[in-house]
Amino acid sequence: TTAHEVSALVMQMCNGGLWKAAAKSLMLRVGVCGFAGCDVARDGMEKASKRAHKLMACDATNLKLVHSLCEWPEDVEAVWQGCSKPIGDGDGKRPPPVFLPPHRVLQFLEALVYESPEEVQQEEVKLSPLAPFADSTQDLAWHLGPDKTLWHVRPSGRRRLRGLWLELALQIFKRMDCIPQEMDLFFECKASQLEAKAKRSKTKDTSSASGRLQQAAAQPQSSASFVLRLPTLKAWLKNDYFAKLKCCTFGQFRVIVKTMLQCDIPDEALRERIFDICPVHEGDEKAELRAIADLGAALLAYTDHGLWSSALSVVAKRLLPAGAARNLALANLPSAFAKVDRERRGVLAPGDALELLEQLAVPGLSCDDLAMLLHKDLGLQVPRGELNKYFTLMDVNGDGVMQSEEFVQMLRFLMLDYFPRHLIRYINLSMKQICLFILVVLLLIGLLFFLVTLVVNVFKGGNDDKVRAVLHGGFSGVFGVMGKRLSDQGIGFEDTMANLEVKLEALLVDAMVPVLGLSKPMLDAFRQLIASANDAM
Repeated sequence: TTAHEVSALVMQMCNGGLWKAAAKSLMLRVGVCGFAGCDVARDGMEKASKRAHKLMACDATNLKLVHSLCEWPEDVEAVWQGCSKPIGDGDGKRPPPVFLPPHRVLQFLEALVYESPEEVQQEEVKLSPLAPFADSTQDLAWHLGPDKTLWHVRPSGRRRLRGLWLELALQIFKRMDCIPQEMDLFFECKASQLEAKAKRSKTKDTSSASGRLQQAAAQPQSSASFVLRLPTLKAWLKNDYFAKLKCCTFGQFRVIVKTMLQCDIPDEALRERIFDICPVHEGDEKAELRAIADLGAALLAYTDHGLWSSALSVVAKRLLPAGAARNLALANLPSAFAKVDRERRGVLAPGDALELLEQLAVPGLSCDDLAMLLHKDLGLQVPRGELNKYFTLMDVNGDGVMQSEEFVQMLRFLMLDYFPRHLIRYINLSMKQICLFILVVLLLIGLLFFLVTLVVNVFKGGNDDKVRAVLHGGFSGVFGVMGKRLSDQGIGFEDTMANLEVKLEALLVDAMVPVLGLSKPMLDAFRQLIASANDAM
C-alpha cells in the first residue's frame, strides 16, 4: 500500500472533511487559535506556557503530537460540536466519528474568533473607528465599542471579536517596540485577567437589585478561555508589566533612549557598543533581553558623563536668562552640535559641551554691544541711525548678532563709506566744487604736457638761441603766474606753499577731531606727533 492510496482512503472515509487532530494542525498552520488548548484556567500559567512552547517547537504535520498537546477547553469543544457532523451510524458501542465538512471550516474559525449573535446585545451599539486615518481600506473595517471591545464591520454585518488569541497577540508584540515577542507575557496577562475576574466575583454587591444591575452594567463582557480582552492587556502592561520591568529588548531600549531621553545615538552604536556587550538575561531562550541595570551602566560608559543635544538644551534653559539670547542659543543648538560632533556619536564630551555652551551664550555682538565698542573702546562717534543701517546690512545670516567676519566687514564699510562722506560734509565741500577742482587739475596737467611738447619741438627745429631763450622764459613766466593765481583762487589762499601746507594740516586736524571723537589728551598727543614728524623732515 502506497502513501497515495492511504491518503485516498482517508479522504474517502472522512468525505473530504477534517477530524479533530487535523483541525488542530490546520489552526496552528494558519495562526488562528492554534494554542486554544493551552488553558490557563484549567492547567495554570506555568503548565499552559510550557505546553505552548512545545506546540511552537513541534512539527504541525505530526498530528498525534499536536492532538496530545492541544486539549481543547469546553468552549472550543462546544464550537467544534456545533460545526462538525458525524459520518455513519457507528457500531452501537461507540458514537460515529465526527468530521468538519470543508464548507464549514471557515464557519468554525469565525465561530472561534467572533462572538455569536446570541452573545451580543441586539440593540444598536455606537462604534468609533480604531484607525480613522489608516492607509489601507481594510484597516477602516475595525472599530471600538463603548466597552473598548473590537468590532469587525463588513458589508455582511458587524461582528464583535472575542478578544486577542495568542498568535494575534504575538503579531501585536512584534510591531510594538516596547514589548518582546514572548508567549509568556500572554499567559501572565491571562492569569492576571482571571485573578481580576475572581476578585470582581467576590466583591459583587448583592445588597439590592439596583446594585446588582449597576455591577452587571459596569462589568466587562465575558471572553473565551483562550483569548485576552484588549482593555485587560492595556491595563496589565501599564500597571504590572512596565511597573515591574527589569529587562528589555533592543526595541524597548531604543525607545527609552531615542524617545524618552531624546538621545540621538546612532542605531549601530546603540546596538553594538551598548546593547550587545551586556549579558543576556537569565532564562531568555531567544537572547533578546538585557537587564536594565546593565544597559544603564553601558550607556553611562558610552556617554562618559557627556551630554547630548536635548540635554544641552535643558542646561542652556537653566543657565541662560529668558529672552532673545536664550531663544537664539536654543535655535542654533542643533546645527552647532552637529558641527562639534564630528564622529557622529550623538554625545559630546564634558569639555566640548562646555565650550559649545559658551559659544551659544555669546554668539556675537549685538547692535548695543557694537555701539558701546565703537564709542568706548575705539573712540568712534557713529550716530545710532547710521549704525543700525550698517548693522542690518552686514548681518548676513539675520541672527541679530555680529560674528567676527561680519564685524570686520562692517568696520571696513564704515571706514570706506561713512567716514569719507562725513569728512566731506564737515569740511563743507559740495560735489560740484570737488568736480570743478579735479577738472582744473586735469586741465593744468594737460597744458603742462602741451607746453613741454612745444618746447621740445622748438629746440629740435634748430632756431636761433635767442628765440629759444625768449620762448622758454616767456612761457615759463606766464604759465607760472597763471598757475599760481588759479591755484590761489581755487583754494582761497594767497601765500607760500609751505604756509598753505601748514594751514591745510590744521584744517584737516580740526575736521578729524569731531568725526573721530578724539579726547583732549589724545588730540594734544596727535599734534605733538605731527610736529615731531615735521621737525624730523
